[in-house]
Amino acid sequence: MKKQTYIVIVLVLLIIGITYFTMAQPAKNTKEYVLNYIEKKGVDNITWKDFDYLPNKDVGSGAIVKVYELQDGSVLMISGIEKPMSISIRENDKETFLKKWE
Repeated sequence: MKKQTYIVIVLVLLIIGITYFTMAQPAKNTKEYVLNYIEKKGVDNITWKDFDYLPNKDVGSGAIVKVYELQDGSVLMISGIEKPMSISIRENDKETFLKKWE
């Protein structure tokens, strides 16, 4: 009987732990997460690999232009040659540049 009680307790704790850590992780495909990440890392320190976890389309011809559709319907666009030179978020026909290619 004691062994069964321990097994039940361990299973309950395991379920609680998995639920907590699953719910505690922010969604990484939202505009808020992306903006917060870019702000923390610094817009000039963003690399192509920073957003590899997101599905994207490479729509560039000559330059690299990656388009990432975010969960809320907004679009992250990163373009450049060797490194990102322009970073913007497009939402409802409004484009906000976080870094502009000059």
